[in-house]
Amino acid sequence: MEQDSFLVDHRLFSALERSCETSTSDEGGTLFRQGEDPHGVYLIRSGEANLLKLSPAGRMLLSFHAGPGSVLGIPASVGNTPYTLTANVRKGSVTGFVQHRKFHSLLRNEPSLYPYVLTILASEIRVARNAVAIALDDGHARNSSQRAKQLRSEMGKPVDFGTGFRPGSVQGDALFRPE
Repeated sequence: MEQDSFLVDHRLFSALERSCETSTSDEGGTLFRQGEDPHGVYLIRSGEANLLKLSPAGRMLLSFHAGPGSVLGIPASVGNTPYTLTANVRKGSVTGFVQHRKFHSLLRNEPSLYPYVLTILASEIRVARNAVAIALDDGHARNSSQRAKQLRSEMGKPVDFGTGFRPGSVQGDALFRPE
């Protein structure tokens, strides 16, 4: 995933900064782990983070970079689902943290921020689809149809954003059915 996948519009970043607790990582560390329930979103104010996607056996499948201006954990917080990546911040990085509850309250109180959140979600979906395509096209992939089926079942879990749409079955690009 390119660093740009985690970058947010400055208006969303500024709004999150007003609600965040700031910390400096003197030694680096883990912000969240794949599979954990969401506890909030993290802002990379300076420095950088490395995000990892691990297989069920713990093998690293993908590694992504996020720099200043990035917000991590939005898909988990919006969908109220476990984090799908592990985020490790590098030594000397300055991060901000917005609690899950505060994040949702901010969005309710400032609905003009929703389009910026949706832009991040759309970007991450595009990048995930590209990663799946690359993995399936990989000449070293064994039994790609089984891998495709597993990835589809993992990605096909619908999310209700409370936008007048209800979760539907995933068929092609259709993630939601209008009510």
